[in-house]
Amino acid sequence: MGKWWKRCLAAAAAVYALAIPVGAANQTGIDKETEEAKSAVIQALPVIYHVKETPRYQQIFAERKLNQALQEVNQRIAAHPEKAINYTWRSMVYGELNRLNEALADSNKAVAMRPDPLNYANRAGIYIRQKEYLPAIDDVTKAIDLSKTSRRPVSKAWLSQLYYLRGICYAALGQYDKAWQDAREEENLLPENPINDFLKAVIYEGQGEHEKALRTASRGWMTIYSVGKKKNYLQAGIAAAVAEENEKALTFLNRALQEGTDEEEAYSFRGLAYIRLAKYDEAVVDLSYALKLHEKSSNPRVREFMTSDYNNRGEAYRHLKSFTLAKKDYDKALSLAQSAREKQTVYDSMGQLAMDQGEYQKAAAYFTEALENRPYQEGYQRRSQAWRMLGENKKAEADEQIAPTVKKIERD
Repeated sequence: MGKWWKRCLAAAAAVYALAIPVGAANQTGIDKETEEAKSAVIQALPVIYHVKETPRYQQIFAERKLNQALQEVNQRIAAHPEKAINYTWRSMVYGELNRLNEALADSNKAVAMRPDPLNYANRAGIYIRQKEYLPAIDDVTKAIDLSKTSRRPVSKAWLSQLYYLRGICYAALGQYDKAWQDAREEENLLPENPINDFLKAVIYEGQGEHEKALRTASRGWMTIYSVGKKKNYLQAGIAAAVAEENEKALTFLNRALQEGTDEEEAYSFRGLAYIRLAKYDEAVVDLSYALKLHEKSSNPRVREFMTSDYNNRGEAYRHLKSFTLAKKDYDKALSLAQSAREKQTVYDSMGQLAMDQGEYQKAAAYFTEALENRPYQEGYQRRSQAWRMLGENKKAEADEQIAPTVKKIERD
């Protein structure tokens, strides 16, 4: 899947304030999704061509020795210029060397010699890298149609990747209805395939739903990290927490801690999962230990982690009716908060605490501070409740009219 969503997940992990991934991605990264195009083609070679012996240049290509691979495939073409597969491979090597015009020329030749799903998909990948999405869509559509009518068996994984490729092209063009249709086709083929989460995430991101995009992609990473031979339960647990799969987050993070990890993120995210599951005492224990580890941490994002953890522990204390401790943690979180989103989150928490204590004037003031940092639907709704309790009905009505017009912040 490339490194884009991994970077986004890492950013969110550092600033995850009570289920709001403050560091959610703000870039679509469509051009980087061509990693899927290349992997689809590579995986399809033995399926479509029934390769019995792996060519030497394919092995070298897999080892990332690209110049050597180019020499080997040139020799192969000189010996067998009639074989389309050789031009397919050379186009892939050229693509890895970022020689896209030469890659396209070889891909055109391969398509002319053998117009099959593999060669259309390979050329589509080149078009995507050139941001030529319309011809890419045309080629992927041909690959899909030919795959469906092929006499040879074609795997669901192959078709799933083709729908993924076409879906990201539609998303890049802003044709989200068609992108969602491909996402559904892909999901029908392989419901548990994480690539479906990645396509949905690209669509959400394109539609401006950053938090939803991050959570959806994180669900895909959760699957990847938790299955296969090389499991990473810490990363699976973090991804599950970002995806709001709280029971799974506990399972993975418990396993990571049992296996000896003492990473501060394990306690931060397990504490967050405990809060969502209303296990507030357990949350206080984990978040307190995480904050202790943060004090000795060299993590460059330690301030953001501490802001989140103080705010989250304050939430746990608030639900436990330990209002003095909650206010102390909120004050600490506010002193660390820098971004508008962080301040909005903490002021919102302080407003809810004031409401719980019956201090409605303070609650209205805190919600006003939160709204000034970042307008959000729940803020207007909560402030209207405070106004009602104060008998300020006109102000409450004004907030109630504004609330539906403002985007909702997805948080617990």
